[in-house]
Amino acid sequence: MIKDDSRPDIFIKLKERETRKWHVLYVRSRHEKVVNEELKESGFITYLPMVKVLKQWSQRKKWIEEAVFKSYIFIKSKRSELYDALRNPNAISYIKFAGEPAIVSEKTLELIQQMIESKTSFEVESGQIAIGKKITLKVGIFKGQEGKVVQLRGKKKLVIRIDSINSNIVINLDDIMPPEKL
Repeated sequence: MIKDDSRPDIFIKLKERETRKWHVLYVRSRHEKVVNEELKESGFITYLPMVKVLKQWSQRKKWIEEAVFKSYIFIKSKRSELYDALRNPNAISYIKFAGEPAIVSEKTLELIQQMIESKTSFEVESGQIAIGKKITLKVGIFKGQEGKVVQLRGKKKLVIRIDSINSNIVINLDDIMPPEKL
């Protein structure tokens, strides 16, 4: 009987051709920074969006850096490498959409990075936001970005929905462009 050794080579070649995509890793609460650093030390490509916020305790105020998306880290990996990151004791699971690991587009992560770098005022809200008028921004750093306008707390907002983590980025439109441009 002739042994066919070509089959394992096929699987190796398929793994090599597999592309890296951005996935969402769910981690223990308040462990985002630690897990992010440990994953980077292990050779993973990660993105943890951070913002500085002023926190006030009873007698003092302090600027601290905190994760934009609580308990989430974006990790760029091949599908075959997904579960290697789960070896970290503070990593809980990957976010799934329709039974498959959720994928976040590079464009979405670039937009988040631009918002943070430009110090644009925004909020992150979990869950669904009411459907409103769809718009495309025509001026400013977010030119060409599409979103939904909703009325929240009396202000017009641009909502960028990230389905894979069931979150919305809410940008105050008054900070980006004059209201008459809407």
